[in-house]
Amino acid sequence: MPTGSINEVARSRELQKTTGRWNTYDITAESDHVVVRLNGKTTVDVRDARRARGVIGLQNLKGEGMVRFRQFSN
Repeated sequence: MPTGSINEVARSRELQKTTGRWNTYDITAESDHVVVRLNGKTTVDVRDARRARGVIGLQNLKGEGMVRFRQFSN
């Protein structure tokens, strides 16, 4: 799955250049409507009634990089 996709729900249509740099995700989930923005660009905008409740998790494939969080100051 390309970066910015939601596994088993929606695939990002474009490959994003994310390797070796900080990337930002904005994930909005309101009931069955989920929007993913990667580095300011919408990669997924989908409605899926099966996913109206639950948790959001980040997937990291072993050897493909890592997920880290940094603190933003406004």
